[in-house]
Amino acid sequence: MRRALSLHKMKNKISLTQKLAMVLDHWAPRTVATLNDYDIMIVKFLGQYAWHTHADTTNFSLFYRVNLK
Repeated sequence: MRRALSLHKMKNKISLTQKLAMVLDHWAPRTVATLNDYDIMIVKFLGQYAWHTHADTTNFSLFYRVNLK
C-alpha cells in the first residue's frame, strides 16, 4: 500500500510563485526541487502548447496561474 506524502514533514518547502517570478524566459524548463528521485520542474508557456508525453518518463503536470483557451 502506498503512503500519502505528508506535506508538514517536508523539510525544504518552496514557493512556486517565487520560483516562477525568477524565470524570465518562456519554454525553458527549470528544476526547482527533487522529491523521491524525481525532478520537480517549472516552465513558463507562451502561445499554444501541444500536449505530449514522454514514453521513458513518469510525468506529473500542474498548471498554476494559467489562462488556457
